Amino acid sequence: MLVVERRRAQEVNSGRPAGARVSPTSRIISRCSEAVIPLLWAACLVWLVPLRTAFEFNSCEGYELMKGLLFSLGYRQAPELWNDQPPLHTLLLEVLFRLWGPSAYAARLLQVVFSSLLLWCLFRLVHMQVGWFGAAAAVVLLVVCPVFIPLSVGVILELPAMAVGMASVLAWQYYSRSRTIRWAVLSGALMGWALQIKLTAGLWVVPLVVDWAAGCWSKHRGDPSGTATGAGGGADPNPVEPGKGAGWCEASGSAALRAHCCAGLGWLVACGLAFGMVATLCTERFDVFVQSHFSAGTLAAGSAAAFTPRSLLEWPELVVASGAGLALLGSGAGRRLALSAVALCAVLLLVHLAHRPFWPYYMLHFAIALAWLGGLGLGECVRGLRGSGSNHSLVNWLAIGARCLALSVSASLLMLHGPHRVIAVLQQVRSARAIASNPAVTFMRQYRDRTHWVFTDRVIYAFHISAPVPPELAVVPGKRVWSGQITSADILSALARYRPEQIALFGPLGGEPELLLEPQLLAFIQSNYFRLPDAPTPGLYLLRSAWGQP
Repeated sequence: MLVVERRRAQEVNSGRPAGARVSPTSRIISRCSEAVIPLLWAACLVWLVPLRTAFEFNSCEGYELMKGLLFSLGYRQAPELWNDQPPLHTLLLEVLFRLWGPSAYAARLLQVVFSSLLLWCLFRLVHMQVGWFGAAAAVVLLVVCPVFIPLSVGVILELPAMAVGMASVLAWQYYSRSRTIRWAVLSGALMGWALQIKLTAGLWVVPLVVDWAAGCWSKHRGDPSGTATGAGGGADPNPVEPGKGAGWCEASGSAALRAHCCAGLGWLVACGLAFGMVATLCTERFDVFVQSHFSAGTLAAGSAAAFTPRSLLEWPELVVASGAGLALLGSGAGRRLALSAVALCAVLLLVHLAHRPFWPYYMLHFAIALAWLGGLGLGECVRGLRGSGSNHSLVNWLAIGARCLALSVSASLLMLHGPHRVIAVLQQVRSARAIASNPAVTFMRQYRDRTHWVFTDRVIYAFHISAPVPPELAVVPGKRVWSGQITSADILSALARYRPEQIALFGPLGGEPELLLEPQLLAFIQSNYFRLPDAPTPGLYLLRSAWGQP
């Protein structure tokens, strides 16, 4: 009985008439057409953005690239390598660098793959819920967000974590429709891996928990498929064997509830195993993560960097479209569709209003959640218009007017702001300075043959000449300084131990000018290093002993 009801639920969720079959050819065409979206997006980024030649797309690129380089050189288990983030993305970079050498181009292509995965997961998720129009709208709404394209090409952890997190949500939706536990297990494994890219992926557990809880509630009420099969309209509560009343639904609903709970348990086990599997490959120190993110110094220094909800008004098309999605909560048929996306948006607001500091790339969280909710809202508007022709009541005409208004306003705002915003963002990333035109990189490459180590406050310079930075000094962001996990004495100790052949200083290390102004550190540099008169910047030093200088 459960198998029959499961098939019926799949037909209901797919929007096809009961008993209708999809031909293999139609299914193949549908899947191929869906694959066009990520492939086309990846091709556009590779064609339009100077992935191979750009020096830097964001200030975090250098840290991620240098960690990958050090991992490829055998420093994966080195306790002296400071890292407050999970290691999975760095492990992927290690594989790339071992195969093709240290290449920013290879790392950026990996970022493009994650960006394409995110778009495909968003499209597929919304398409399963409201159809093609809503899915296409969700993708467009995300692409026009100014935060999306820069994070799609710059090597930074946030987008890969969100992409794998969305893949976990999509796999869970496959489980919700097929009742096949392997999808729940895959969803859990994907979430475990997403958390091993960056722990902010844990925000994407919210829609999973909400959907699981909603499924438990529907099955507790005697609906084994998760759809309202026995409600309203005088329908018989037992649609498979009419006339037997609700007892069958209660019994099968109880069995379905147990199966649903087992799927949730399988999700947890798979998530834990996937997370632990990565943890065995690399040394992880969660005390470093906690101290760098939640120490008193970090909270005090980052108190001014706060999220303001007003900033979301800079994306008016997203706000209007997500408002249409929010309206689904008032619809009995659409409530389950929007519940997970609405819960995600609410949790994002609460978390980011409370958490300090709020980094600009966190806006990606809102872009994805609002695009999901907006796609649901616009897709449901179109579906509602298609199915409202035979109803001539006043309420129905008001609903038609509201749907038309939401669609027209969203489309107008999208056409007004979207193209200009995308063009401006593309011009920004295309204008990134080329590696070949950077005089400091050219100068440092002249002395690469005798260089084993480089100390620099901009580690991407060292990466572009394929020279490692001492592990203790490879990652020195502001939060490491604020939390007291590095001092001038630590820097002096590392320099004395490694004696890097080149030093390249371009600005305040970790955003703190005084970190490199300690007298003993300055004296060490002056006594052991010299500057060439033709150096393009005064902060470039060479080790005296390496070049035979007294």
